[in-house]
Amino acid sequence: MPVSKAQQKATNKYISKAYDRVNLTLPKGQKDEIQAHAAAQGESVIRGTSRLEHKECNRADAIREEYAKAGIEVDTSQEDIMRIRGGRIRQARVQSHGDHRMAMSMAVAGLLCDGEMTIEGAECVAKSYPGFFEDLEKIRI
Repeated sequence: MPVSKAQQKATNKYISKAYDRVNLTLPKGQKDEIQAHAAAQGESVIRGTSRLEHKECNRADAIREEYAKAGIEVDTSQEDIMRIRGGRIRQARVQSHGDHRMAMSMAVAGLLCDGEMTIEGAECVAKSYPGFFEDLEKIRI
């Protein structure tokens, strides 16, 4: 189903509001956010993603696996490049992989999904942001 300009504008405003409240950058210092790319129409390319492989989990693989469950294709077949084919984020049951940033990323994506996003292992966000879910609820539209 195509997204109207009004819906896209509202989505962009909503995403911006979420990003103002939570820091979910992928590579440090890079402003690309996986959730925005996932919800956008078309393909986005993020470079410098090899550093994601050596975090609490292999974030590149985890992003590919978990966003696929929500209907978003993420291609990590090229070294240091991630291609995200955005679209409608679907209801899904996803894993945090024990990684606080993965859990937060999926939670923000869940704000944009067409159903419920269930995150197994979401309690790992307490490592860096104990009040994350309470703050996320405050910005829910």
